[in-house]
Amino acid sequence: MVERKWVLEYLMMKCKDAIWKVAHKRLGSISREVAARGAGLPQGALKVYLPYADAVVVWPDRIEIIEFKVHDPMRAVAQLLYYKALAMTDDELKKFMPRPVVLKLVYWRRDANLEALCRANGIVLEVEKPPWLDPILRDYGYKVD
Repeated sequence: MVERKWVLEYLMMKCKDAIWKVAHKRLGSISREVAARGAGLPQGALKVYLPYADAVVVWPDRIEIIEFKVHDPMRAVAQLLYYKALAMTDDELKKFMPRPVVLKLVYWRRDANLEALCRANGIVLEVEKPPWLDPILRDYGYKVD
């Protein structure tokens, strides 16, 4: 629920001028195997098999796929790389192509190892910590400056 609130707030505050934006976007297309097993079911029911990115934002010059992390930000690197591959097959995003796909990780503190990993994988790391997150982080046991 923490990341969900963070995503929605971020989209409202930082993505006002986007062409298109959506929180918790299922990415990709339904595989033939899943479609065959779900014959007769509505497409919406089959989409639950697709992973979702925290946010997808379309700007005039790019498509951003954004992942937010409170815990375990290294995991987000693999997720984002996977999401980029899925985005290329996504029917909703096809209309915005051939804009380049930019991967972005939003994390609440600086971390040199994470910065290096993101840089090596072409991921934009944005450090952002809304004030309401501090007491939650303390409850989780993090030291908050």
